[in-house]
Amino acid sequence: MRLFLLFILIVFCNKSLAQDDKKLNQYFSNQNYSLYVSYFENIFKSKDYDNIDSDLVANYIVSLLKSNFNSSDAMLPSRKLKIISDNIEGYIISNNSNTREKLLYEYGKSEFYKDRFKAAVKFLGIINKKSDEINFLLGVSEFNNKNFEQSRKYLDLVNDEIYFDRKNFYLGVISYLNDEFDQSLEFFKKSNDADLENKYLQYLISINFLLKNYEEVISFENRLNLEVENIDYCFFFIAKSYFILEKYDKVIDILSKLESKVDREDEISFMIAYSQYMNGDYESSKSLFKELSYSSSKYSQFSSFYLGMIFLNEKNFNLAKNYFYASYKKEDNFEYTKKSLINY
Repeated sequence: MRLFLLFILIVFCNKSLAQDDKKLNQYFSNQNYSLYVSYFENIFKSKDYDNIDSDLVANYIVSLLKSNFNSSDAMLPSRKLKIISDNIEGYIISNNSNTREKLLYEYGKSEFYKDRFKAAVKFLGIINKKSDEINFLLGVSEFNNKNFEQSRKYLDLVNDEIYFDRKNFYLGVISYLNDEFDQSLEFFKKSNDADLENKYLQYLISINFLLKNYEEVISFENRLNLEVENIDYCFFFIAKSYFILEKYDKVIDILSKLESKVDREDEISFMIAYSQYMNGDYESSKSLFKELSYSSSKYSQFSSFYLGMIFLNEKNFNLAKNYFYASYKKEDNFEYTKKSLINY
Protein backbone atom coordinates (compact mmCIF):
# COMPACT_ATOMS: atom_id res chain seq x y z
CA MET A 1 0.00 0.00 0.00
CA ARG A 2 2.81 2.41 0.92
CA LEU A 3 4.63 1.67 -2.34
CA PHE A 4 1.43 2.24 -4.27
CA LEU A 5 0.83 5.57 -2.55
CA LEU A 6 4.45 6.58 -3.18
CA PHE A 7 4.06 5.65 -6.84
CA ILE A 8 0.86 7.71 -7.09
CA LEU A 9 2.60 10.66 -5.41
CA ILE A 10 5.54 10.49 -7.82
CA VAL A 11 3.22 10.30 -10.82
CA PHE A 12 1.18 13.22 -9.50
CA CYS A 13 4.30 15.31 -8.85
CA ASN A 14 5.70 14.59 -12.30
CA LYS A 15 2.39 15.45 -13.89
CA SER A 16 2.19 18.65 -11.85
CA LEU A 17 5.76 19.60 -12.79
CA ALA A 18 5.02 18.90 -16.44
CA GLN A 19 1.96 21.14 -16.24
CA ASP A 20 4.01 23.84 -14.52
CA ASP A 21 6.69 23.64 -17.21
CA LYS A 22 4.08 23.83 -19.92
CA LYS A 23 2.44 26.84 -18.33
CA LEU A 24 5.76 28.62 -17.85
CA ASN A 25 6.80 27.95 -21.44
CA GLN A 26 3.43 29.23 -22.62
CA TYR A 27 3.79 32.46 -20.64
CA PHE A 28 7.31 32.99 -21.98
CA SER A 29 6.49 32.26 -25.62
CA ASN A 30 3.53 34.69 -25.38
CA GLN A 31 5.82 37.31 -23.81
CA ASN A 32 3.75 37.42 -20.62
CA TYR A 33 6.91 38.10 -18.67
CA SER A 34 5.30 39.41 -15.48
CA LEU A 35 3.07 36.32 -15.25
CA TYR A 36 6.08 34.08 -15.86
CA VAL A 37 7.96 35.68 -12.96
CA SER A 38 5.01 35.44 -10.58
CA TYR A 39 4.26 31.82 -11.49
CA PHE A 40 7.94 30.80 -11.33
CA GLU A 41 8.40 32.31 -7.88
CA ASN A 42 5.18 30.76 -6.64
CA ILE A 43 6.36 27.29 -7.71
CA PHE A 44 9.98 27.40 -6.66
CA LYS A 45 9.77 29.96 -3.88
CA SER A 46 13.26 30.29 -2.33
CA LYS A 47 14.89 27.31 -4.05
CA ASP A 48 18.48 27.63 -5.19
CA TYR A 49 18.69 28.40 -8.92
CA ASP A 50 21.25 25.60 -9.34
CA ASN A 51 18.58 23.03 -8.37
CA ILE A 52 16.09 24.22 -10.99
CA ASP A 53 16.09 23.45 -14.71
CA SER A 54 18.54 25.90 -16.30
CA ASP A 55 16.17 26.76 -19.17
CA LEU A 56 13.45 27.72 -16.71
CA VAL A 57 15.89 29.84 -14.71
CA ALA A 58 17.18 31.50 -17.87
CA ASN A 59 13.64 32.37 -18.95
CA TYR A 60 12.93 33.63 -15.44
CA ILE A 61 15.89 36.02 -15.52
CA VAL A 62 15.03 37.19 -19.04
CA SER A 63 11.42 37.72 -17.90
CA LEU A 64 12.63 39.78 -14.95
CA LEU A 65 14.64 41.97 -17.30
CA LYS A 66 11.78 42.40 -19.77
CA SER A 67 8.82 42.57 -17.40
CA ASN A 68 7.21 45.77 -16.15
CA PHE A 69 7.53 45.02 -12.46
CA ASN A 70 8.92 48.49 -11.94
CA SER A 71 5.77 49.95 -13.45
CA SER A 72 3.47 52.10 -11.33
CA ASP A 73 0.49 50.04 -12.50
CA ALA A 74 -1.47 49.06 -9.36
CA MET A 75 -2.52 45.76 -10.97
CA LEU A 76 1.05 44.52 -11.16
CA PRO A 77 3.32 43.27 -8.39
CA SER A 78 5.92 45.81 -7.36
CA ARG A 79 9.57 45.02 -6.87
CA LYS A 80 12.97 46.43 -7.68
CA LEU A 81 15.33 44.26 -9.71
CA LYS A 82 18.26 45.63 -7.69
CA ILE A 83 17.12 43.65 -4.63
CA ILE A 84 17.82 40.34 -6.36
CA SER A 85 20.43 41.45 -8.90
CA ASP A 86 23.44 40.20 -6.92
CA ASN A 87 21.97 36.71 -6.78
CA ILE A 88 21.17 36.81 -10.50
CA GLU A 89 24.60 38.18 -11.48
CA GLY A 90 26.34 35.48 -9.48
CA TYR A 91 24.27 32.79 -11.15
CA ILE A 92 24.96 34.17 -14.65
CA ILE A 93 28.72 34.37 -14.12
CA SER A 94 29.05 30.90 -12.57
CA ASN A 95 26.46 29.24 -14.81
CA ASN A 96 28.04 26.52 -16.96
CA SER A 97 24.87 25.37 -18.73
CA ASN A 98 23.95 26.00 -22.35
CA THR A 99 22.00 29.09 -21.25
CA ARG A 100 25.08 31.04 -20.10
CA GLU A 101 25.73 32.92 -23.36
CA LYS A 102 22.06 33.82 -23.65
CA LEU A 103 21.99 35.22 -20.11
CA LEU A 104 25.27 37.10 -20.52
CA TYR A 105 23.80 38.74 -23.62
CA GLU A 106 20.40 39.58 -22.13
CA TYR A 107 21.77 40.90 -18.86
CA GLY A 108 24.62 42.82 -20.49
CA LYS A 109 22.22 44.40 -22.99
CA SER A 110 19.83 45.30 -20.17
CA GLU A 111 22.66 47.04 -18.29
CA PHE A 112 23.69 48.87 -21.48
CA TYR A 113 20.23 50.37 -22.00
CA LYS A 114 20.21 51.50 -18.37
CA ASP A 115 23.47 53.38 -19.08
CA ARG A 116 25.41 51.10 -16.73
CA PHE A 117 28.25 50.72 -19.18
CA LYS A 118 30.85 49.13 -16.90
CA ALA A 119 28.41 46.35 -16.03
CA ALA A 120 27.54 45.99 -19.72
CA VAL A 121 31.21 45.38 -20.53
CA LYS A 122 31.52 42.93 -17.62
CA PHE A 123 28.81 40.65 -19.02
CA LEU A 124 29.00 41.22 -22.77
CA GLY A 125 32.79 41.10 -22.78
CA ILE A 126 32.99 37.43 -21.71
CA ILE A 127 30.62 36.15 -24.39
CA ASN A 128 32.54 33.72 -26.59
CA LYS A 129 30.75 34.28 -29.89
CA LYS A 130 30.26 38.00 -30.32
CA SER A 131 27.84 39.22 -32.98
CA ASP A 132 28.02 42.64 -34.64
CA GLU A 133 25.38 43.82 -32.16
CA ILE A 134 27.46 42.72 -29.17
CA ASN A 135 30.65 44.29 -30.56
CA PHE A 136 28.73 47.51 -31.19
CA LEU A 137 27.29 47.57 -27.66
CA LEU A 138 30.76 46.90 -26.25
CA GLY A 139 32.27 49.64 -28.42
CA VAL A 140 29.70 52.21 -27.27
CA SER A 141 30.04 51.07 -23.65
CA GLU A 142 33.82 51.44 -23.70
CA PHE A 143 33.38 54.84 -25.38
CA ASN A 144 31.20 55.96 -22.48
CA ASN A 145 33.72 54.44 -20.06
CA LYS A 146 36.34 56.65 -21.79
CA ASN A 147 38.35 53.58 -22.84
CA PHE A 148 38.61 54.95 -26.37
CA GLU A 149 41.20 52.59 -27.82
CA GLN A 150 39.28 49.56 -26.58
CA SER A 151 36.12 51.13 -28.00
CA ARG A 152 37.81 51.50 -31.39
CA LYS A 153 38.85 47.82 -31.38
CA TYR A 154 35.29 46.64 -30.85
CA LEU A 155 33.78 49.08 -33.36
CA ASP A 156 36.28 48.05 -36.04
CA LEU A 157 34.83 44.53 -35.82
CA VAL A 158 31.29 45.72 -36.65
CA ASN A 159 30.30 45.09 -40.28
CA ASP A 160 26.50 45.12 -40.24
CA GLU A 161 25.17 48.10 -42.23
CA ILE A 162 22.52 48.93 -39.61
CA TYR A 163 25.32 50.14 -37.32
CA PHE A 164 27.24 51.91 -40.10
CA ASP A 165 26.26 55.51 -39.33
CA ARG A 166 26.58 55.18 -35.55
CA LYS A 167 29.85 53.27 -35.80
CA ASN A 168 31.38 56.03 -37.95
CA PHE A 169 30.12 58.68 -35.54
CA TYR A 170 31.89 57.11 -32.56
CA LEU A 171 35.05 56.40 -34.58
CA GLY A 172 34.99 60.02 -35.78
CA VAL A 173 34.81 61.33 -32.20
CA ILE A 174 37.61 58.98 -31.08
CA SER A 175 39.82 60.17 -33.95
CA TYR A 176 39.00 63.78 -33.04
CA LEU A 177 40.02 63.20 -29.41
CA ASN A 178 43.30 61.72 -30.68
CA ASP A 179 43.92 64.80 -32.88
CA GLU A 180 43.59 62.64 -35.99
CA PHE A 181 41.58 65.33 -37.72
CA ASP A 182 41.73 64.16 -41.35
CA GLN A 183 40.67 60.65 -40.31
CA SER A 184 37.92 62.08 -38.14
CA LEU A 185 36.51 64.08 -41.05
CA GLU A 186 36.45 60.94 -43.20
CA PHE A 187 34.41 59.06 -40.61
CA PHE A 188 31.88 61.88 -40.25
CA LYS A 189 31.51 62.18 -44.03
CA LYS A 190 30.41 58.53 -44.17
CA SER A 191 27.45 59.19 -41.89
CA ASN A 192 24.15 60.23 -43.46
CA ASP A 193 21.95 60.26 -40.36
CA ALA A 194 20.26 63.62 -39.65
CA ASP A 195 20.07 63.01 -35.91
CA LEU A 196 23.74 62.10 -35.77
CA GLU A 197 24.59 65.22 -37.79
CA ASN A 198 23.19 67.26 -34.91
CA LYS A 199 25.79 65.55 -32.72
CA TYR A 200 28.84 65.71 -34.99
CA LEU A 201 28.45 69.18 -36.54
CA GLN A 202 30.32 70.59 -33.54
CA TYR A 203 33.31 68.40 -34.43
CA LEU A 204 33.25 69.31 -38.13
CA ILE A 205 33.25 73.00 -37.21
CA SER A 206 35.97 72.59 -34.58
CA ILE A 207 38.24 70.52 -36.86
CA ASN A 208 37.96 72.89 -39.79
CA PHE A 209 38.65 75.84 -37.52
CA LEU A 210 41.74 74.15 -36.08
CA LEU A 211 42.90 73.38 -39.65
CA LYS A 212 42.29 77.08 -40.49
CA ASN A 213 39.67 76.20 -43.10
CA TYR A 214 37.67 79.30 -42.17
CA GLU A 215 35.56 79.40 -45.34
CA GLU A 216 34.58 75.79 -44.68
CA VAL A 217 33.64 76.68 -41.09
CA ILE A 218 31.24 79.44 -42.11
CA SER A 219 29.65 77.10 -44.70
CA PHE A 220 28.15 75.14 -41.78
CA GLU A 221 26.09 78.13 -40.63
CA ASN A 222 23.08 77.11 -42.72
CA ARG A 223 23.15 73.58 -41.29
CA LEU A 224 22.66 74.70 -37.69
CA ASN A 225 19.34 74.19 -35.94
CA LEU A 226 18.13 74.19 -32.34
CA GLU A 227 18.79 70.44 -32.04
CA VAL A 228 22.54 70.76 -32.72
CA GLU A 229 24.60 69.82 -29.68
CA ASN A 230 26.87 72.51 -28.20
CA ILE A 231 25.32 75.00 -30.60
CA ASP A 232 26.84 77.99 -28.77
CA TYR A 233 30.34 76.63 -29.43
CA CYS A 234 29.35 76.20 -33.07
CA PHE A 235 28.20 79.82 -33.25
CA PHE A 236 31.39 80.95 -31.53
CA PHE A 237 33.75 79.28 -34.01
CA ILE A 238 31.69 80.44 -36.98
CA ALA A 239 31.76 84.02 -35.62
CA LYS A 240 35.50 83.79 -35.00
CA SER A 241 36.02 82.58 -38.57
CA TYR A 242 34.07 85.58 -39.85
CA PHE A 243 36.22 87.74 -37.55
CA ILE A 244 39.45 86.35 -39.01
CA LEU A 245 38.03 86.86 -42.52
CA GLU A 246 37.23 90.48 -41.52
CA LYS A 247 33.49 90.13 -42.17
CA TYR A 248 32.55 92.18 -39.13
CA ASP A 249 28.81 92.57 -39.76
CA LYS A 250 28.45 88.78 -39.68
CA VAL A 251 30.49 88.56 -36.47
CA ILE A 252 27.99 90.71 -34.60
CA ASP A 253 25.03 88.87 -36.14
CA ILE A 254 26.29 85.40 -35.19
CA LEU A 255 27.42 86.35 -31.68
CA SER A 256 24.02 87.88 -30.97
CA LYS A 257 22.58 84.33 -31.19
CA LEU A 258 24.62 83.00 -28.28
CA GLU A 259 22.68 81.82 -25.25
CA SER A 260 25.88 81.57 -23.16
CA LYS A 261 29.40 82.96 -23.24
CA VAL A 262 30.97 79.45 -23.59
CA ASP A 263 33.75 80.33 -21.11
CA ARG A 264 35.07 82.99 -23.50
CA GLU A 265 33.31 86.08 -22.23
CA ASP A 266 36.21 88.52 -22.70
CA GLU A 267 37.05 87.24 -26.17
CA ILE A 268 33.42 87.47 -27.27
CA SER A 269 33.10 90.99 -25.89
CA PHE A 270 36.29 92.02 -27.67
CA MET A 271 35.17 90.55 -31.01
CA ILE A 272 31.88 92.47 -30.75
CA ALA A 273 33.58 95.71 -29.69
CA TYR A 274 36.26 95.46 -32.38
CA SER A 275 33.67 94.63 -35.06
CA GLN A 276 31.63 97.66 -34.01
CA TYR A 277 34.82 99.74 -34.11
CA MET A 278 35.70 98.52 -37.61
CA ASN A 279 32.14 99.27 -38.75
CA GLY A 280 32.54 102.83 -37.47
CA ASP A 281 30.11 102.39 -34.60
CA TYR A 282 32.42 103.99 -32.03
CA GLU A 283 29.79 104.79 -29.43
CA SER A 284 28.64 101.17 -29.17
CA SER A 285 32.21 99.86 -28.99
CA LYS A 286 33.25 102.33 -26.27
CA SER A 287 31.34 100.72 -23.43
CA LEU A 288 32.61 97.21 -24.19
CA PHE A 289 36.19 98.42 -24.64
CA LYS A 290 35.97 100.27 -21.30
CA GLU A 291 34.80 97.14 -19.48
CA LEU A 292 37.59 95.11 -21.03
CA SER A 293 40.23 97.72 -20.27
CA TYR A 294 39.73 97.04 -16.55
CA SER A 295 39.91 93.26 -16.93
CA SER A 296 42.98 91.14 -16.22
CA SER A 297 42.90 89.42 -19.61
CA LYS A 298 45.02 90.12 -22.68
CA TYR A 299 42.09 92.05 -24.13
CA SER A 300 42.69 94.81 -21.60
CA GLN A 301 45.72 96.10 -23.53
CA PHE A 302 43.95 95.84 -26.89
CA SER A 303 40.86 97.62 -25.56
CA SER A 304 42.85 100.45 -24.04
CA PHE A 305 44.61 100.96 -27.36
CA TYR A 306 41.38 101.17 -29.37
CA LEU A 307 39.82 103.51 -26.81
CA GLY A 308 42.85 105.69 -27.37
CA MET A 309 42.22 105.57 -31.11
CA ILE A 310 38.54 106.45 -30.67
CA PHE A 311 39.27 109.44 -28.43
CA LEU A 312 42.12 110.51 -30.72
CA ASN A 313 39.65 110.50 -33.63
CA GLU A 314 37.30 112.60 -31.48
CA LYS A 315 40.21 114.95 -30.71
CA ASN A 316 39.87 114.27 -26.99
CA PHE A 317 43.63 114.21 -26.60
CA ASN A 318 43.84 113.91 -22.81
CA LEU A 319 41.67 110.77 -22.70
CA ALA A 320 43.42 109.38 -25.78
CA LYS A 321 46.80 109.93 -24.09
CA ASN A 322 45.65 108.19 -20.90
CA TYR A 323 44.42 105.11 -22.73
CA PHE A 324 47.51 104.87 -24.94
CA TYR A 325 49.67 105.06 -21.82
CA ALA A 326 47.56 102.37 -20.11
CA SER A 327 47.96 100.12 -23.14
CA TYR A 328 51.72 100.80 -23.27
CA LYS A 329 52.11 99.86 -19.59
CA LYS A 330 50.41 96.46 -20.05
CA GLU A 331 53.23 95.03 -22.19
CA ASP A 332 51.27 91.84 -22.97
CA ASN A 333 51.64 92.24 -26.72
CA PHE A 334 54.82 93.82 -28.08
CA GLU A 335 53.20 95.20 -31.23
CA TYR A 336 50.47 96.95 -29.23
CA THR A 337 53.03 98.20 -26.68
CA LYS A 338 55.02 99.77 -29.52
CA LYS A 339 51.99 101.29 -31.29
CA SER A 340 50.64 102.63 -27.99
CA LEU A 341 53.95 104.32 -27.17
CA ILE A 342 54.15 105.96 -30.59
CA ASN A 343 50.59 107.29 -30.33
CA TYR A 344 51.19 108.41 -26.74
